[in-house]
Amino acid sequence: MTLLVEAQDLARHYTVRRGLWRSPGTVRALDGVSLAIAGGTTLAVVGESGSGKSTLARAVTMIEAPTAGTLRIDGVDVGQADRAALARLRTRVQMVFQNPYASLNPRKSIAALLGEPLAIQRATLSARARRTAAREALARVGLGSAALDRYPHMFSGGQRQRIAIARALMLAPALVVADEPVAALDVSIQAQVLNLLMDLKDSSGIAYLFITHNLEVVRHIADEVAVMYFGRIVERAAKRTLFEAPRHPYTQVLLAATPTLAPRRTPTPPRGEPPSPLAPPAGCAFHGRCPLAVDRCRVEVPALRQVGETWVACHLAG
Repeated sequence: MTLLVEAQDLARHYTVRRGLWRSPGTVRALDGVSLAIAGGTTLAVVGESGSGKSTLARAVTMIEAPTAGTLRIDGVDVGQADRAALARLRTRVQMVFQNPYASLNPRKSIAALLGEPLAIQRATLSARARRTAAREALARVGLGSAALDRYPHMFSGGQRQRIAIARALMLAPALVVADEPVAALDVSIQAQVLNLLMDLKDSSGIAYLFITHNLEVVRHIADEVAVMYFGRIVERAAKRTLFEAPRHPYTQVLLAATPTLAPRRTPTPPRGEPPSPLAPPAGCAFHGRCPLAVDRCRVEVPALRQVGETWVACHLAG
């Protein structure tokens, strides 16, 4: 299977001012993330707020340049690509944002919103051709051509997200990065949008990088799952493997927190709050909350290593 995206030790650091008399601090939003996405597959990235999921999405979509590490799309090193190569790569990766009420310009008609990517990237296309392409994209997401001359405020949240997905499909991308695409929607509408994404994957072979905190959504849509904590991937495995035999204590806590009707043994919950990004702890970032932590966890950062069918960053996994 051909690899579409390859990231190696990807990092994104931000300098944060902390007052007039204090020196600036550094937030390591991404701190050495490696992953690969093959064509036609779905990688779900999960974790608490502040774990670096959305920063990873912005790096993969080339919205922000990484501070360190390498990112390859279609085998091309993004950091070494010239402007023409970057323009081509940006048509291969598109994004669906979390809030359909904020991601669509209320001043533009749906025809204009959908035609805009073509106007930028396919400047030789006529207005009629752009409108035809917009009509076809709406049909793919289950909306009729009557929507073309309407405005975003005339649609429900689920319909707006369908329009956002249609816009992401306008340039026929190979990868769609979906950053919490159903979080702002009602549960019944979430199912419709998720089924739509899966149908599009089956019909056109699109790959997804799916950012979410909802593990039930992951169970529904993912092929592989990466669990992030404090800017790092702490566990990565095929969906079935991760749900049936999670190896990292943090992953176990996340799965235990998912509501279910079936009785089960709940692991000891983590202690306290996540550490401050301006004062990262030594050793494993999770050791201050982990009920299983030993002295080694407090001084040595665990490497992501393969244990059975799982990649896990934990000294105690075996």
